Amino acid sequence: MAQPGSPGSLRLLNADRILGVLLASGPGGRSRAEIARTTGLSKPTVSALVAELEDTGLTKPATAERAGPVGRPGTPYSVAPDAGFVLAADIGASTITLGIADLLGTIRAEREFATGPNAEVALAQVVSAAADLQRELGCAVHHACAGVPGIYRQGDGVVGEALNLPGLNGMRVAGRLNEAFGVSVHVDNDVNLAARGEASALADGECPHFVAISIGTGIGAGLVLNGELYRGSSDAAGEIGALAVPLGSSPGEAVRTLEEIASAPGIERTFREALADGVPSGLDPSSTVHEILAATQTGDRAAEQALDMAADAMALAVAQTSLLLNPDRIVFGGDTGANPVYVAAVGAALGSYTSSSVNLVASTLGRRATFVGAVMHAVDSLQRSIVRQRLGNGQPRTT
Repeated sequence: MAQPGSPGSLRLLNADRILGVLLASGPGGRSRAEIARTTGLSKPTVSALVAELEDTGLTKPATAERAGPVGRPGTPYSVAPDAGFVLAADIGASTITLGIADLLGTIRAEREFATGPNAEVALAQVVSAAADLQRELGCAVHHACAGVPGIYRQGDGVVGEALNLPGLNGMRVAGRLNEAFGVSVHVDNDVNLAARGEASALADGECPHFVAISIGTGIGAGLVLNGELYRGSSDAAGEIGALAVPLGSSPGEAVRTLEEIASAPGIERTFREALADGVPSGLDPSSTVHEILAATQTGDRAAEQALDMAADAMALAVAQTSLLLNPDRIVFGGDTGANPVYVAAVGAALGSYTSSSVNLVASTLGRRATFVGAVMHAVDSLQRSIVRQRLGNGQPRTT
């Protein structure tokens, strides 16, 4: 391995710079002369390193030649997408989304399936599906990233407070997946990864302060401050679903957590309670949250009552979050949170809790946000490490 400051280390740093230029250039690529001008490296250095990168399969000549500065054709080079592959997984309490992407982040294959009854089964599903996808594509993955519900402590690699997937608490997910895949695996809280996915999807591309609130089986928040994910002192920031919400204005009224009221199971439970209390409805007690939200648009009273209670509780949480953090916007995601009916109801209820303007928007990614964030993290990690993996133990090419 090259020591810092050694010629070998400088070679790898320069190769990284060249790869970075090519990654930013897109499919059109850059000629060696253009790379030299952009990086400030000498033309012989660029030529030697481009040749090494091509030898290892990281780069390839682009499709067309372009005229150089004095009219001579220059061969542009671009990154070879098939030079590396990553695995990304969103291990949710009810659904697992898993896929393989190439070095440029293009998703080559994807699967979605119901989560098994416990964490052991869920991990086995991930490992089996990953093997199937690799066989299908005829490739091997070089890095992986997985999102999990609950608090994931980066220091010890243990999941905590994962209440919606039995057996996940205390599990060392990264270690288990590292062993199964034989590659580096990054594991993070699902909503933290969702925040990364949401950041990439924001229309203006510039939003240094925002909160991504995911509402589905559970509720969590990813906090992005000054463009960086804020984790908190023990990786537990964003557990907004645990906030206590009073169910009435009088002292001694019952209190529930936000997740118990405003999550998908919470709305379904409140709807069933309304039916039991005799509130009229055209739906049956087994109706899903999506059916309940749709029914509010046709005047179904029990459905409206369930949504109103959820929206009021969430509006209180959003107002407090906005007053505390003053974000540019709050993005509602997840299978339930991205529903425009849900977002509109929360927006209408906000006036009861704050006079400040809150920029509340629905996610364009919905429940795919965590998976997209996992793909991005895995691809970034591979792009940062692949030059050292391919060139680190080799000798400079001689010409």
